[in-house]
Amino acid sequence: MSTAHAPCTAPFFALFAAGAALGTLAAETPPDAASQPYPSADAETARRLALSLRLLLGLLALFIGFLAVSLLAVRLLRRHAARLGGARERTAYVDAWRRYRVTPDEIQRATSEPGAGDSTGPPPSGGRPPS
Repeated sequence: MSTAHAPCTAPFFALFAAGAALGTLAAETPPDAASQPYPSADAETARRLALSLRLLLGLLALFIGFLAVSLLAVRLLRRHAARLGGARERTAYVDAWRRYRVTPDEIQRATSEPGAGDSTGPPPSGGRPPS
């Protein structure tokens, strides 16, 4: 099994960690008056909005983590599938197209030039019988 995609996972996890850290920091900072979505929102509404945002960011982080762990598990299971499953039983090979294939003898007969006494095919003189 090739490991061609292994270098791509390190930047993915680094970006994931940076996004999770920034999301956590952004969710923990209290909103000031200028950043509130509604100027007339009281403190209770702002707190509920911040909790909702924190919940959504947490669910998004859990979903991305689930995808990353699933990808890692699939890769590891594919790599070690031969050891987990043991030796595979070989099945009988059935050549379904065998009767439709042309044999080398048939190719030779179809592509060979007709001889002087051979009656198959047109005569080599362009349609006139040899004199």
